[in-house]
Amino acid sequence: MKTLIVLSAGIFFCLFSLVHNNPLSRDLSFRDSLLLVSDSIKVDNIVIHNLFKSQILAHQNGVYDSLMIVKKVYRPHQQLWDGCYE
Repeated sequence: MKTLIVLSAGIFFCLFSLVHNNPLSRDLSFRDSLLLVSDSIKVDNIVIHNLFKSQILAHQNGVYDSLMIVKKVYRPHQQLWDGCYE
Protein backbone atom coordinates (compact mmCIF):
# COMPACT_ATOMS: atom_id res chain seq x y z
CA MET A 1 0.00 0.00 0.00
CA LYS A 2 2.81 2.41 0.87
CA THR A 3 4.49 1.53 -2.43
CA LEU A 4 1.30 2.39 -4.32
CA ILE A 5 1.03 5.76 -2.59
CA VAL A 6 4.69 6.62 -3.16
CA LEU A 7 4.52 5.48 -6.77
CA SER A 8 1.37 7.49 -7.48
CA ALA A 9 2.87 10.58 -5.85
CA GLY A 10 6.05 10.22 -7.90
CA ILE A 11 4.13 9.80 -11.13
CA PHE A 12 1.92 12.79 -10.31
CA PHE A 13 4.88 15.08 -9.71
CA CYS A 14 6.71 13.86 -12.81
CA LEU A 15 3.68 14.33 -15.05
CA PHE A 16 2.80 17.66 -13.48
CA SER A 17 6.34 18.97 -13.94
CA LEU A 18 6.30 17.94 -17.60
CA VAL A 19 3.03 19.75 -18.19
CA HIS A 20 4.05 22.76 -16.11
CA ASN A 21 7.42 23.19 -17.88
CA ASN A 22 5.85 23.05 -21.32
CA PRO A 23 6.18 26.55 -22.89
CA LEU A 24 2.67 26.29 -24.33
CA SER A 25 1.11 25.78 -20.92
CA ARG A 26 2.89 28.59 -19.06
CA ASP A 27 -0.01 30.93 -19.73
CA LEU A 28 -2.52 28.49 -18.28
CA SER A 29 -3.71 28.74 -14.72
CA PHE A 30 -2.77 26.10 -12.17
CA ARG A 31 -6.19 24.46 -12.48
CA ASP A 32 -6.00 24.38 -16.28
CA SER A 33 -2.55 22.83 -16.23
CA LEU A 34 -3.68 20.31 -13.64
CA LEU A 35 -6.56 19.29 -15.90
CA LEU A 36 -3.99 18.38 -18.58
CA VAL A 37 -2.48 15.72 -16.28
CA SER A 38 -4.06 12.31 -16.83
CA ASP A 39 -6.36 10.79 -14.21
CA SER A 40 -4.49 7.49 -14.26
CA ILE A 41 -1.55 5.67 -15.75
CA LYS A 42 -1.19 1.99 -16.58
CA VAL A 43 2.02 0.12 -15.79
CA ASP A 44 1.87 -3.44 -17.12
CA ASN A 45 -1.47 -4.69 -15.77
CA ILE A 46 -1.68 -2.22 -12.88
CA VAL A 47 -3.72 0.99 -13.18
CA ILE A 48 -2.52 3.79 -10.89
CA HIS A 49 -5.11 6.49 -10.29
CA ASN A 50 -3.94 10.05 -9.68
CA LEU A 51 -5.57 10.62 -6.30
CA PHE A 52 -3.71 13.86 -5.63
CA LYS A 53 -5.18 15.48 -8.73
CA SER A 54 -8.70 14.50 -7.67
CA GLN A 55 -8.15 15.79 -4.14
CA ILE A 56 -6.88 19.14 -5.39
CA LEU A 57 -9.73 19.54 -7.87
CA ALA A 58 -12.31 18.52 -5.26
CA HIS A 59 -11.31 21.55 -3.16
CA GLN A 60 -11.37 24.19 -5.88
CA ASN A 61 -13.25 27.48 -5.57
CA GLY A 62 -13.71 27.02 -1.81
CA VAL A 63 -16.32 24.29 -2.35
CA TYR A 64 -15.65 20.65 -1.41
CA ASP A 65 -16.95 18.17 -4.00
CA SER A 66 -17.44 14.98 -1.97
CA LEU A 67 -19.03 13.18 -4.92
CA MET A 68 -15.82 13.62 -6.92
CA ILE A 69 -13.84 12.08 -4.06
CA VAL A 70 -16.20 9.10 -3.92
CA LYS A 71 -16.10 8.63 -7.69
CA LYS A 72 -12.40 9.19 -8.36
CA VAL A 73 -10.67 8.29 -5.08
CA TYR A 74 -12.82 5.80 -3.16
CA ARG A 75 -14.46 3.68 -5.86
CA PRO A 76 -11.37 2.90 -7.99
CA HIS A 77 -9.67 1.49 -4.86
CA GLN A 78 -12.74 0.51 -2.83
CA GLN A 79 -11.28 -2.81 -1.70
CA LEU A 80 -8.11 -1.07 -0.49
CA TRP A 81 -10.03 1.61 1.44
CA ASP A 82 -12.46 -0.88 2.97
CA GLY A 83 -9.53 -3.08 4.02
CA CYS A 84 -7.95 -0.15 5.88
CA TYR A 85 -10.93 0.18 8.22
CA GLU A 86 -11.64 -3.49 9.03
